[in-house]
Amino acid sequence: MWVVIKYKKNQYHSLVEKFINVFGKDAEFYKPTIRCEKPSIKKKLTKKNLLGDYVFCFHKKLENFQLINVLKNLGGLKEILNGHVFYQKEISNFIEMCKSHEDINGFITQEFFNHLEITKGKFVTGPLTNLIFDVVSRNSKKLKISINNKTIILNKKTGYIYQPV
Repeated sequence: MWVVIKYKKNQYHSLVEKFINVFGKDAEFYKPTIRCEKPSIKKKLTKKNLLGDYVFCFHKKLENFQLINVLKNLGGLKEILNGHVFYQKEISNFIEMCKSHEDINGFITQEFFNHLEITKGKFVTGPLTNLIFDVVSRNSKKLKISINNKTIILNKKTGYIYQPV
């Protein structure tokens, strides 16, 4: 069963280790990441969790509610989201959608975001990094955006990654 876990900042690896101590090595974690550029003279690439401080975890024993209550005391854990039992199909579908849009290095590609109906976005790569834009129109090949009352038409194959805001 999949659960959605919110972890404390900079304690993800510690939480995974503690989780594996409880469940063993057959626990599976999935944290979709995107590649970002830090604005500087040297285009430094970093990775960023698509879901912020949330991660998916799968293990057969997570069907046991008593065990989940024990896990809530693990160091590094903020919370386990309630309702995961009812949303297993949606969680699985989302994970599969993310995995189907990963590049060879495991990063989410822009194709993932192209399928989302967004009205506002923020660039995370390219010369427009950190700029917020409004979507004016879109089609299968181009995205028409507005930044500071300037209209720009981007070819979706440029490789610039943006995310909803």
